[in-house]
Amino acid sequence: MEKDESSYAHDKKIIGQALQSSENRPRYDFPRAHEETLLWVSDAVAWCYQKRGRWTGLAAPLVADVVELT
Repeated sequence: MEKDESSYAHDKKIIGQALQSSENRPRYDFPRAHEETLLWVSDAVAWCYQKRGRWTGLAAPLVADVVELT
């Protein structure tokens, strides 16, 4: 998960609450985008979907499912 200073404390709290009852707590990190190159992929795909048109088609092979929020 990409670290966003504006929501970091809230994100950490929510994830901690969700995982507190787990027997095997998974490890998770909040790297900055420049520290984890795989975060660039999600940013690029999101950009393509925001631009729409041919960009959505170009990103389609990287997308397993789309959920539209209204």
